[in-house]
Amino acid sequence: KDGEAPTAALTDAQAKEVPPTLHPLVRTHTVTGERALYGVAGTAFGIEGWDAAEGEALIAELKAHCVQDKYIYEHKYKVGEIAMWDTQMTLHSAKHIGAPNGPGTERLLWRISVRGKPAVFQ
Repeated sequence: KDGEAPTAALTDAQAKEVPPTLHPLVRTHTVTGERALYGVAGTAFGIEGWDAAEGEALIAELKAHCVQDKYIYEHKYKVGEIAMWDTQMTLHSAKHIGAPNGPGTERLLWRISVRGKPAVFQ
């Protein structure tokens, strides 16, 4: 339900290549100024300056709040549809659908990332 997929722990060599990165727990939208939780899913594993267990517990509590059924929208795609969302304010994930198993079960996905502010906000 929470969109997380189990991942293998990094090897020592991988950990050296990919050092930990700090991200804010709350992020401000660059256009609207709205604030939203940011670091509660994916690879979040602690809160800087907090006891490890307490940080993990708060992240788990915040994530549990965010993934309540009342906040989840699951889109049922139809041929020809386009789905868009604001990644600055949306906790999103893909649902495993398996490999195509016959005619009409294939899908084509394109990811488009837009940089900068829309002209209306400049």
